[in-house]
Amino acid sequence: KRSKSNSCDACTSPSNEISNQALTGNMSPSKGFFSNFRNPLHKNKWMFVWDFDQTLTISHASDRPLPIPDEQIHADLVDVEFFRALTAHLHNQGHFIKLASFASGKGKDVIAAYLRY
Repeated sequence: KRSKSNSCDACTSPSNEISNQALTGNMSPSKGFFSNFRNPLHKNKWMFVWDFDQTLTISHASDRPLPIPDEQIHADLVDVEFFRALTAHLHNQGHFIKLASFASGKGKDVIAAYLRY
């Protein structure tokens, strides 16, 4: 059972308490641990990581051939306006934003095309 968390007015990030699992060394995902240990230099800052294929996109986009028309990119992104607003808000609050993907080679170029859109 997870403990209650505090939220700031600007965003809905959990408080900066270190979970009991981290204190006891039991950081297994099956035990409900989620990484909320903070670097003291980045107090109240979080790293948000999104998976690219079939999370931010509807399709497995990194397999698409280049070039990709903007219309196809727009149709393939899940709520692009919301994602732009959310990432802008998080960035303005000083949080870190990252993208995760197993794509390599041409797949990275496809992801770059999506991000430029």
